[in-house]
Amino acid sequence: MKTITSLVILFLLFFWSGVNNTCAQSANDTVIFNTLGKFNFNFTYSGYTPLIDRLGRPYVYLATKELGLVTFDVSNTMNPVPVDSQTVVSLGNLKVTGLAQDSIYLFVSLGDFQGSGQNAGLAIFDVSNPVVPVLLDRWDTTAFNTGVATVIQQGNYAYLGAMSAGVVILNIANKQDIQFVSQIIPDTTFGNQTHVYHARGLFLNGDTLLVANDNGGLRAIDVTTKQSPVEIGKYINNTMSAVADPFYNHVYRIGNYAYCAMDYCGFEVVDVAIPSLMAEVSWLDPWNCTKLPPPFGSWNGSDGHTNEIAYSSSQNVLFFSGGDSEVLALDPSNPLQPRIMGSWGVANDSVGTWGVDVFGNLVALANIRTFGFPFVSTVGGLQLLNWNLVLGVEDNDQKEMTMNIFPNPAAEKFTLELPTIEKTDYTLEIMDIFGRMVLKEEIKSKKSEIQTNKLQNGIYLVRLIQDGKTITTDKLIITD
Repeated sequence: MKTITSLVILFLLFFWSGVNNTCAQSANDTVIFNTLGKFNFNFTYSGYTPLIDRLGRPYVYLATKELGLVTFDVSNTMNPVPVDSQTVVSLGNLKVTGLAQDSIYLFVSLGDFQGSGQNAGLAIFDVSNPVVPVLLDRWDTTAFNTGVATVIQQGNYAYLGAMSAGVVILNIANKQDIQFVSQIIPDTTFGNQTHVYHARGLFLNGDTLLVANDNGGLRAIDVTTKQSPVEIGKYINNTMSAVADPFYNHVYRIGNYAYCAMDYCGFEVVDVAIPSLMAEVSWLDPWNCTKLPPPFGSWNGSDGHTNEIAYSSSQNVLFFSGGDSEVLALDPSNPLQPRIMGSWGVANDSVGTWGVDVFGNLVALANIRTFGFPFVSTVGGLQLLNWNLVLGVEDNDQKEMTMNIFPNPAAEKFTLELPTIEKTDYTLEIMDIFGRMVLKEEIKSKKSEIQTNKLQNGIYLVRLIQDGKTITTDKLIITD
């Protein structure tokens, strides 16, 4: 069992006590973020896209552009430690930009997408042992030389958002022999054509590929036949175009709705049930984006820039990297009225994010170092957060409830004390940092003793549930 130092425990107790004092209940569900550890790179190096290991192992992979692929051990989430680095030199001198994972396979997009003229590429690693990734194959081509912004994977195919080169489809059935299949450039004559169009974020639902095509709007591509993909839908927000230049950075589809990261213009929801008839549903603009002064309007210096998107399907919460606003949680339950339900970070604090990932209750942010444009960020690296969803009291139809856990930190056991106990029984659930339930007990009295001798040392989330709804949460630290 790993131990947590007394210094870390004292810090956690101090920090969490402050968090608990500031978490007021409300009529709406709220996402609460808690700060964990971070790792900052030296010099001008940046983090771009983080990926928490999808096999539940305590590792985070980070696409870092100039530093290549860096793997972090996050078994102690207060102190993420880099344990492996796959250098740019080992990847054909192509910078690392995006990540996707399928079981033991890690897909790494290659090629700087910010104007350096690098080839579009893909590398596949075997991460059976995350500390020793094994490169299985690397592919790139001079035919597409504007880099790659992102990679997604489904079945035997990988899809690259290859910027002005559009979407590139690769056959990855043989992980040791990547094969080019096809390319499609979405219609360059559609939209206002104020800025260059770039295939950025991608989302695949069945055989319909949604493409966040930057200033070119949202596109739908039929990839039923991988050798000849066809554009079947194109959309741009005309309401937004009247006041600002829309930039579609990323897209995530839930049911018939696409949730789009609109850079300095916030969030947009688009009805994509019929791809050829995509239609505006709603637009949430927290930063009051404008076109003036030209040519970039409030893009330069805006308090926020939504970019990458992650999703918690179990809690139905979308997470957006927010640039200068770092990370924002969005409630997608009502597409007509999307709502920011939580955020972490302070605008104009000289720290900004490019990418975000979520797995269980762990959030990973990639901090990007900039040179003052479009926002100031002097920190590059990895930031970890913990998050939990607190249901609004009015929505819950519950009286405000608190619980007292002592001792905390705990070793073999702790005592749970409630101010009252109602006829309806309560359920106590303890979740680890990845959101996995490790202990569950029925609570039938105001004071209960909970055995924790089978839990490993670490940080846990404790939830009190009544009638299937979470009514209060708290932290728990297990140590020797």
